Amino acid sequence: MKTRKQFLWFVIILGVLLFFTNCAPTKTPLPTDNIDELVGTWINPDYSIRAQKMVVEPDGIYLAYKKIEDTTWTSGTGTLKLIEKWVDSKGNIWCKTRADKPDYEVYELNKISNAGTVLEYIQDYYDYPTEIDPNHLEYRIYYRQ
Repeated sequence: MKTRKQFLWFVIILGVLLFFTNCAPTKTPLPTDNIDELVGTWINPDYSIRAQKMVVEPDGIYLAYKKIEDTTWTSGTGTLKLIEKWVDSKGNIWCKTRADKPDYEVYELNKISNAGTVLEYIQDYYDYPTEIDPNHLEYRIYYRQ
């Protein structure tokens, strides 16, 4: 009888562990030899203080434009360095980048929607953010043009 109880408890615990393992979010690492998912033109016409247009080149150079129609960058430039990249269980691509600006560095956590059309990110001046929080002061959202 004691053996049956132990076996039953073992089966229950194993079932619970398997259930929670299958519910856990997946984080599949991706190669960090390119920033292809970030390359392109990203816009947000709703911004008035922040840059309305960001252009990311394949070599990591990015240019920020105050207005979408601007042809000369005015809001900043720098180089993005890809630190880590992964895909989540919903197909969204996440990456940690460091933006090397002329006088300082910015640490970013980026999320590109599974359709590749929405870029959300949080930036910090001391360390990599751990989550995307739309209420954060340094939250940004752009749409692929």
